[in-house]
Amino acid sequence: MKIKTIDIPSVGKRYDITTESNSKFVLIDYFSGLKEIYILKDNQTIGSIKLNNDEANQLAILLSRMFLKDFLEKRIDVIFQSLAIETVKIEEDFKSINKTIEEIKFRTFTRTYIIAIIRNERPLVMPQPSEKILENDILVLLGNIEDIEKAKIYLKNLKT
Repeated sequence: MKIKTIDIPSVGKRYDITTESNSKFVLIDYFSGLKEIYILKDNQTIGSIKLNNDEANQLAILLSRMFLKDFLEKRIDVIFQSLAIETVKIEEDFKSINKTIEEIKFRTFTRTYIIAIIRNERPLVMPQPSEKILENDILVLLGNIEDIEKAKIYLKNLKT
């Protein structure tokens, strides 16, 4: 898509847009907040739309949602291929016992998130950095597989 921007003194900006399929339209953004869209065929206007600022914002949000959804759907598979969720039980020999998530700098050293702690069969979802890790806690970790494996070792030894 080609976009040509033209300043219109004391009025606003004009955007001449040509798509890959050679469709053409013009957007005019007035300083007053008014927006106009002109659809062209053979360099002649075949239709137009006038929008106030609120209407233009609603249209922009709608278009953004549509395209963002498509964008994310195309990439979500790639994201989930490298994402893993694993659990680790905190045993009596783990050096992370009785230390807070913040104190051991868990995220900094492991590039992994603790998304939940299961303690006494009750889940604590999205624990705060000030939360202490206790013996027999089951931590639910989110990250890529390699980082999660390193995080399990880190929780035991507090060494990277």
